[in-house]
Amino acid sequence: MKRILIHVFVTMGIVSANATAQPCSELSEQLDGTVVFKLQPGSNPMDVISAMIEVNPQVAYELIDQIQNRDIYLVEYTPPGSWTPGIWHDFEEEFKHWDGPDGIVDWIEFAAMNEAPEGGTGSTFVDSPSFTNVLFKTQYLVTKLGLTLAHTFSQGQGTVVAVLDTGADPSHPVLSNVLLNGIDFVDNDGFPLDVGNGIDDDNDGQIDEMAGHGTYVAGLVALVAPGAKILPVRVLDSEGRGDIWTLSKGIYYAIDQGVEVINLSLGSTEDSDVIEEALDEAREYGIAVVAAAGNCSQSHPKIFPAMKVDWVIGVAAVDELDIAAPFTNFNDNLTISAPATTTLNGKGFPIEELSVFSSTPGGGYAAWEGTSMATPLVSGVAALIRSQHPEWDCDSSTIDEVVTLIVEGSVPIDYLNGGLAGYLGAGRIDAQGSVSLGPIAPVLGDLNADGVVNLQDLMDLIADWDSTHSSADLNGDGNVGSHDVLVMIANWS
Repeated sequence: MKRILIHVFVTMGIVSANATAQPCSELSEQLDGTVVFKLQPGSNPMDVISAMIEVNPQVAYELIDQIQNRDIYLVEYTPPGSWTPGIWHDFEEEFKHWDGPDGIVDWIEFAAMNEAPEGGTGSTFVDSPSFTNVLFKTQYLVTKLGLTLAHTFSQGQGTVVAVLDTGADPSHPVLSNVLLNGIDFVDNDGFPLDVGNGIDDDNDGQIDEMAGHGTYVAGLVALVAPGAKILPVRVLDSEGRGDIWTLSKGIYYAIDQGVEVINLSLGSTEDSDVIEEALDEAREYGIAVVAAAGNCSQSHPKIFPAMKVDWVIGVAAVDELDIAAPFTNFNDNLTISAPATTTLNGKGFPIEELSVFSSTPGGGYAAWEGTSMATPLVSGVAALIRSQHPEWDCDSSTIDEVVTLIVEGSVPIDYLNGGLAGYLGAGRIDAQGSVSLGPIAPVLGDLNADGVVNLQDLMDLIADWDSTHSSADLNGDGNVGSHDVLVMIANWS
């Protein structure tokens, strides 16, 4: 049985933008002992357990988890130790007959394991005391994306971006005022801290090589959309590894918190029913999902979900000249590109004018590169756009609007990229170009975007009382209530 291992997308260490792409590791399979299924209406999870026992009475089964408020379950099973790979195959095939309209489950899948190319490569960032908050706020991305002018239109106020990653450092100056209380689905607690455990869990000779990844990604969201709130959801360990069950719980949690954007600087070469189900629900609520293309410098195998779910905003990486990054994956299913390379000097130190910088745990800053870093730049622009339009409904039409503005505001790059024309999305993300196609974002509380906060807005808020998915959730806590009324009153015209 396979278990999908979701992985972050950064390059193998910091390499020059002119370096050759790093080799990708082979996909691996591991017998893990878990299966995920969604019940058909009218079925009971114990019906599935009973069917499993009937087919394979020698196997012990236990129902161990459920997605909150959904009929999606995780079952752990313990087979006899004498099972061979051939028997495993037969066991898997048996389950495939249970899904569909005549079965007891809507779908069923084994948790397959794969390791994306960054797994076990010793990928790390380069930090230095000389990298400061001033450098972070003045790095070349600010000019490249037109952030100064973009922020005169919108700073992302009234939106929440969920960062599903390795956690985040709530004490970092870049994040301390924007980070919401999140959740940790790796350690199963309410403290999604971005710290290592001091153990080489993936046996690659590197300890906690992805600790800091989530803090870095969150910092780039904050750079682009400083007025947005960020919801940290830990779904990856400090090696940068996760699985479909943990990731699906993270997506559903973000949905239930009423976020506007979900950032996935991660992916897999394997499709997943449970992830796609979660993504479809996010779309129903108008939540923009932005995902990394991966770093194997290839078009196949396609990375899920960036290259395989049509409406997900898939992101490739380019350099400071809008040339495809040497590591980036490419495919005609991708939506957009973003700058995410770091160039080293002859001493192996990042050239400040040609590198991407963001926050790291402990209050520091570092240079890094990868499609993981391109993705939050696009998530930030999605938040800017969403902030301009509180009047938009929380449904799939909002996704179409956001994507349209991202695409129409982008900078054409096909003419610079020869054989990759059409494989890097519509162009390179441009915050200034996208937000200038819309109005100046209204103040918090102007729900109908008519330029004033008044009784009509209060009536709209009351109409959405206790709602999760609503622009009336002004403080980003996932519920329209009295705290939002206070925000509205503070901005009363």
